[in-house]
Amino acid sequence: MNLHDDAFLDEIACLALGVLPEAEAQTAALHVGSCESCRALYAELRPAADLIGYAAQEPLGSDEVGAARRKRRIMASVRAPLHAPQAAAARRRAYLPWAATAAAILIAAGFGIQNANLRNDYDRAARVAQQSSAQRTDFERNVLGLLGPHAKRYAIHNGVVIAHDGRLYVALHQLPPPPDGKVYQTWTLANGKKTMTPGGTFVPNRDGIAFIELAVSAYDVAAVAVSVEPAGGSRAPTSKPTFVRKLT
Repeated sequence: MNLHDDAFLDEIACLALGVLPEAEAQTAALHVGSCESCRALYAELRPAADLIGYAAQEPLGSDEVGAARRKRRIMASVRAPLHAPQAAAARRRAYLPWAATAAAILIAAGFGIQNANLRNDYDRAARVAQQSSAQRTDFERNVLGLLGPHAKRYAIHNGVVIAHDGRLYVALHQLPPPPDGKVYQTWTLANGKKTMTPGGTFVPNRDGIAFIELAVSAYDVAAVAVSVEPAGGSRAPTSKPTFVRKLT
């Protein structure tokens, strides 16, 4: 394998995400330590991948078989949109970091929810343990759907807007907490309309992560925005949006 072909770039991404089997991880890490360009790529991917570390009680790569399977599934979903003939290597390199970011955000958010349930339900730990494998499988399937070729993704600062199967999601990380008495609020612009419709309010978790499913049909929305509003939300934005993302 050429150490700088697309396949090895995938290895660096998987190393940053923590899903490489141990032997492959050691080989990739040795190369990263001696290659300036690969160190730069790893440094670009690692902050997003760190989101996994705090959320998961077990390292994602602790099970060699599971790690290999996760690697195949994640990288298959990341590669899928690039199978068209016009997808050049430069386009892949531009796509890979934010695809990995989206994966890290979604995986971290999911494990965070699951771990909170485990921590708060000691009395039913055995039953939760029996269910956890199925829960992880369902969540993993959802993650791969959102990252797969049939989902539309729109990059935003520190996150991504995702449209999939008629549903619309916003995934954010490194989001600062709103000021006291304030919340974040989502807004959508319907096709053919000129006025934003208010959506739900939210605050990021203590690690700056927020994953929101919007209560609208993705097929009917021309743009998505988020702003800081008074607790309880507003009928119209009262502050400059943190982002406005057109979907058409």
